[in-house]
Amino acid sequence: MLPDQKQILVEKFQEIGYCVSFCGDGANDCGALKSADVGLSLSEAEASVAAPFTSQDMDLKCVLNVIKEGRAALVTNFSCFKYMALYSLIQFTTVSLLYSLAGNLGDAQFLFIDLFLILPIAVAMGRSGSYHKIHHKAPTSNLVSFKVLVSLIGQIIIQMLFQFYIFFWSRRQLWYEAPEQNGDGKTILCYENTLLFYISCFQYIVGALVFSVGPPYRQPITTNTMFMSISALASFLILYMLFIPNVQLSTFMELMDLPLSARCYTLFIIIINVIKRNPIRCQLCC
Repeated sequence: MLPDQKQILVEKFQEIGYCVSFCGDGANDCGALKSADVGLSLSEAEASVAAPFTSQDMDLKCVLNVIKEGRAALVTNFSCFKYMALYSLIQFTTVSLLYSLAGNLGDAQFLFIDLFLILPIAVAMGRSGSYHKIHHKAPTSNLVSFKVLVSLIGQIIIQMLFQFYIFFWSRRQLWYEAPEQNGDGKTILCYENTLLFYISCFQYIVGALVFSVGPPYRQPITTNTMFMSISALASFLILYMLFIPNVQLSTFMELMDLPLSARCYTLFIIIINVIKRNPIRCQLCC
């Protein structure tokens, strides 16, 4: 075929609705490589300039690698989008409940959540590699789809229920003391704030675990060493603040000293929260 004929062939397939991939190894393939949806050069010469992908091995198996990596990238993008949306709504719920007390999260609490939880977790959760096999069915490519929205809305409802529960549960305890309301939005040091902070911190971590979809498009989350290490370290730090209160740290984070029974019950609620969220992940994400 002449170079122009190759390009025309690619364009004709595109006109009838096909997504076209084209492999070429020479200058006469440049036109088709540019026109194709996925251009893959099998040479580091002229064709590599026109193609977005270049393989160092003269083997068509590289097409399978592109498909696997492309699907993994698509699933990763959707996972990160859902996680950032969930993070925003978790924090929105926390702040809305505290607003009812004319309060808010403290500056140190916001800083801890954004810099030591969300930022490293969001970066690390996208580090999982592509799965070694190609699934017979492609992942959904529509962000506003039933599968994506149901999984996101389901997780939002679960985290809201647990936050509402712990908020009103604390008010029925004998050790509870109502905060002084100044009406200036600076009511930070209170039991509601402390309990919501602990619960929401674990919800940020569990949310990333839930949305880190593994097979059949990405490697299992356990192979992502960076993500697992950050999640374990963050969990340990939160549990340390919960069960081994440090005066300086508690003062800096503006956290109340909870009774031992309240700490144990908070951990129990966190465990139940994890158990309730993972079945939905298995049903909607796998």
